[in-house]
Amino acid sequence: DDDDDDDDEDDDDDEDEDYDDDYQNSNINQLIQQGVLFSFPLAPSENQQNSTLYLTKHDVEYVRILVRETCLWSNEPDDVFGLFSEQIAWADTIDRESFSTCLNDFVYSHTGSNLDAEVLNVFDTFFSCYDLGGDMANLSELMWGLSLFCKGEKSSKLAFGFELFDSTSQSSLSDEQLYRFISSLLAMIFSCTTQGLQMHSGAMKQVVRSTSIMLTSMVMAKMNEMGLQRVSFDDFGDWYNEGGYEACPWLELLALRKWTNGEIEQEAEDDEDDEEEYEEEEEEEE
Repeated sequence: DDDDDDDDEDDDDDEDEDYDDDYQNSNINQLIQQGVLFSFPLAPSENQQNSTLYLTKHDVEYVRILVRETCLWSNEPDDVFGLFSEQIAWADTIDRESFSTCLNDFVYSHTGSNLDAEVLNVFDTFFSCYDLGGDMANLSELMWGLSLFCKGEKSSKLAFGFELFDSTSQSSLSDEQLYRFISSLLAMIFSCTTQGLQMHSGAMKQVVRSTSIMLTSMVMAKMNEMGLQRVSFDDFGDWYNEGGYEACPWLELLALRKWTNGEIEQEAEDDEDDEEEYEEEEEEEE
């Protein structure tokens, strides 16, 4: 009888694995139908031999909407970080309600209107990815994720992120700080994808964690070969340019134009040109 029970359990396990495979394949097929623009390698998870992050046309449009609605694209990430920090008296952590208030106040200061409730709910979901418990999040980790929507190129944003996590002002990161640097950004990118929204509860965090551990180990292994225990911004750049880009090509998504195709930035420049022409015309009339 015990043997029969064991066989039944094995059959159940096989059925669960088959279900996971079917569920995964179904999701991938849905993503392909939406139009996959990019696919990025991730560390294998417990239920998958290979993991891949898919970015679809729908995801890109989704991010474009968030960028437009929040006006984050008009500010460098360090400026946004400063504004948020000032509102919470330069604390290291921020609660969910204060985050929503800061974001809404930021939008109001740029548009004269409150942030759309639906968009605010989206960012509330983003907050959950960084929740330490009790509706509190580390501000540096959260702001590093939000930098995805801010103005700037990849290199300037990477420098901003490094500075955020260099809490000891050594111009370099420990393995723990590097892990937070990687995982905080990857969590936000994942949250912006249909794939991330469709994953089982906890599965996204598992993939983000395993991928961040893998990448941290790769970088620190290279540093150890050089006799170093920490990684500087320049050393990280060298690792990335010498082949690290194959392990984490999604870092390229830090450049806002990768999402907007430069359309939003061009619209802003056109608006500025129109304002300048209007001011010149007024001066001529006077």
